[in-house]
Amino acid sequence: MSNANRVNHFNEDKYNLYKSRVIVYCVFLALALIICIFLGFNVVKKVEITPISYCDSGLVDYRVYLKENEFYTESFLPKGKSYITSLIDYIDINYNYVFNIDDLTSIDFEYKVMGDLIIENNTNKKELFSKEYEITETKTNKINGTNELAFNEKFQIDYSKYNTLANEFRSSYGVDTNSYLKVYLSMKRTTVEDSKYKLESTNIDLNEVIIPLSEKAIEINIDSNNNKTCNQVTFNVDDNINYINIVIILLLILLSIFFIRVIFKSYKKMKRRRSEYDRYVNKILKEYDRLVVEIKTLIDFRKYNIIKVETFTELLDVRDNLKVPINYYCYIKHIKGIFYVKADNDIYALFISDELLEKDN
Repeated sequence: MSNANRVNHFNEDKYNLYKSRVIVYCVFLALALIICIFLGFNVVKKVEITPISYCDSGLVDYRVYLKENEFYTESFLPKGKSYITSLIDYIDINYNYVFNIDDLTSIDFEYKVMGDLIIENNTNKKELFSKEYEITETKTNKINGTNELAFNEKFQIDYSKYNTLANEFRSSYGVDTNSYLKVYLSMKRTTVEDSKYKLESTNIDLNEVIIPLSEKAIEINIDSNNNKTCNQVTFNVDDNINYINIVIILLLILLSIFFIRVIFKSYKKMKRRRSEYDRYVNKILKEYDRLVVEIKTLIDFRKYNIIKVETFTELLDVRDNLKVPINYYCYIKHIKGIFYVKADNDIYALFISDELLEKDN
């Protein structure tokens, strides 16, 4: 193989190398961008939240202890009886409280027993007077890593104290009144800071016991509708960011920049390798389209006398004299080709190559 052929083959290999590199890195770049887009949609994970229910509930039991008298031999009467107010010494109440949630959590509890003295107009049932009393001191409790808390709260109601207040109000103002003491458990829950749930820190009033006042005989009522409350927990969910995806995206962006640089450089080199030859041939084919015939099969030059010309203008003069077309054949795409005119046993040929054109320029 001649040195010219070696150069031409070398040039063709370099062109094919640049072309293959551009194709391969374009594929890699597309894959990197697709993966970036997919991971981008999954940077913040969507957390499927299943509602968690919780309930506050309680049972109430009480005993009415009696003053010494000549009729009752027992010291107290159980729940659900009628009681003569003049014989009531005090009322012993027991709250059995239960908190239950569907999942393990940690919550601080703060609670106390409250009593509301309420005096109403007996005619229209509108409130005339009310006052809150703290029957017990504030206490605390805690649920930690479990889903249930239960405790008992026992306390005494000094019935005569509140009954006397109600009677004094009636006698002072001469109003026909309806009076009662509403006793209930007032509770505040606070979710600990590291808990995955957040319960609203609001007062919850449970286990209401209604004790009538200013009457000769009473029946104590328990509000069963107020002894259980249920709700759904509010999740304390922060954005769940997938930092692994972020790192992978950054690496892919850097890799994409590298691919773009390689593609750009390879394309410039590939374009530079073919620019002189392609520019020359394309110019001729555009200006002399009617005079030039592109052929796919080359004749055997060994059977003819080869006359080389230096310029395409010389070949045009030959064509004008002989009135035959100019043939164009490409040996190596973007690298080497020939324009020629066949006249009997002679061939007038203009050999062009990328290498010669670059030298001329």
